[in-house]
Amino acid sequence: MVLKLDSGKTPGLAPQFFDIYILCNEHNMTIQNIWAGSQLKLTFRRNFNSALMHLWYELEAIANNISFSGSLDAFIWKYENTGVYSTSCLYTIINFGGVQPVYIPAVWNLHIPPRVYIFLWLLCHNKLMPRDNLKKT
Repeated sequence: MVLKLDSGKTPGLAPQFFDIYILCNEHNMTIQNIWAGSQLKLTFRRNFNSALMHLWYELEAIANNISFSGSLDAFIWKYENTGVYSTSCLYTIINFGGVQPVYIPAVWNLHIPPRVYIFLWLLCHNKLMPRDNLKKT
């Protein structure tokens, strides 16, 4: 995996760690090029204060969690279990804020009228008609 440290076409880590980036002597480098196996090989124009050291430790923690391979990077859709983008998933996120209706089987053990069962089933499966459609009928 290659992550740009500079702020070129892809944002990379430079915006997140800009205070360190402006002091760094190695610009336009990838993490893969500056990784020494257990630490980053970077030089700086001046010493760090405690706030910059905290940022440095965060950057090293991110670099430690990266696993490099010879394969190309790929986009992964984090809102889908398969990692593949789908328009139905995006529609759900946009309209429902990513909240999925929850089906609770215990509802069927309640002693309520059948019309309430039907209403709850429609509600759990997101099948209720929108207000605009209800007004038309």
